[in-house]
Amino acid sequence: MAAFLIYILKSAFVLALLVSLFMLFMSRETFHKVNRYIMLSIVFIALLLPAVNLGIESPFKGLAAAIENSFAAEEPEAVVGEIAIDMSAFDELLPDVAPELPSLESVEEKPFSWLLFAAVVYFAGVALLVVRQAVMYVQVARIIARSRVVDASLYGYEGISLRVHGGGEKPFSWFRWVVVSEDDLGDGAREILIHETAHARAGHSWDIVLADAVIIMQWFNPLAWIMKNSLKDIHEFEADEAVINSGVNAKQYQLLIIKKAVGARLYSIANSFNHS
Repeated sequence: MAAFLIYILKSAFVLALLVSLFMLFMSRETFHKVNRYIMLSIVFIALLLPAVNLGIESPFKGLAAAIENSFAAEEPEAVVGEIAIDMSAFDELLPDVAPELPSLESVEEKPFSWLLFAAVVYFAGVALLVVRQAVMYVQVARIIARSRVVDASLYGYEGISLRVHGGGEKPFSWFRWVVVSEDDLGDGAREILIHETAHARAGHSWDIVLADAVIIMQWFNPLAWIMKNSLKDIHEFEADEAVINSGVNAKQYQLLIIKKAVGARLYSIANSFNHS
């Protein structure tokens, strides 16, 4: 248990350090694809580096042993005191009583285990986030399931599954599914479809799944949440770039984004068109 918690702490430390450096030096750069690969590399480095022994003395050296020595519950020590009693006298007076009496023991109270407490708190946070993510997946799946299938080739797109619904949810993409409302299909359909198709074709949903997995493991690390938000911003920049490169007027597209951004954002697991 201690070794696993130490791995999580090491991973969180590496992620926090690398994400901080990224935000300091790369966040304002417009090489969006490069930034995406750098951010994904940061995530993989943070997950793998703590598990690799490079022969370099780690600042965490001895931390696991210290935690074990300081917080692990020790075996209770028993202080036994025996009282010499003539058992033959009891045999005569109490013939129905067992011939042997247990020795009297006084046992020290078991000390509080901080390691166990930390493990319980950590895994409780993990469980809550797993439930939260599962609810979001179900909600997105329900929207996709209740939407009608439209042939994307009618709009000039291949390789995606276009779904149209009559509700108020804003356009979003999830893996190969692109989901829009009836109103959005008639208002800014070309720009929206180009934008969401760019998300689907680039595999941005896989990035979000990875980021969510890291957040579940490191829910206590604020830089893990910043990492996901930065990654989603990069996704939006990439999709916006695809729209502009397709010949759409930049100012008209900006007005469309502002118009769609007025609505409520959809679930954080999807690439939503009105992501700020």
